[in-house]
Amino acid sequence: MQRKESVPSILESEATGKVAEIYADIRQVLGTSIVNLIWRNLATIPGVLEWTWITARPLYLGPAPGYADAVRHAIDLPAVPSFSRDTLAAAGLSNDDVVKITDILDSYYYTNALALVVLSALVMHLNRPNRAPLGLGRCTAAARSKIAGIAADAVTET
Repeated sequence: MQRKESVPSILESEATGKVAEIYADIRQVLGTSIVNLIWRNLATIPGVLEWTWITARPLYLGPAPGYADAVRHAIDLPAVPSFSRDTLAAAGLSNDDVVKITDILDSYYYTNALALVVLSALVMHLNRPNRAPLGLGRCTAAARSKIAGIAADAVTET
């Protein structure tokens, strides 16, 4: 039985054409091997992934990393107990598994803070037309509303 996704998305392995090109650019710009769900979800709406990435890309290449660092440093994280190698081994995790898990979590730790900053900026601009980012004129009011909703949901989920 195939599991149905709760949020529609175009998987990286299924992306073709312009979507695949944008996914490759996202990975290159963010320096990660993972395309976050928000981008895969936006790809399901014709033209929205391209517009959003064109609008967001300069933020990722510009001020967003500094703001994301500030967010990461400002968060008071909850205490999490350490796990001994014996405990991890008892759970069936090898040293290689732990490295892979750490790499994935580090990637999301980096990209989610960036997404929070960039998507928050986009939501602010989409909800205030007089502060619209460059290129917004090419996006219909209905698409702006849909993007704002998706981005707002992503900000609360990440």
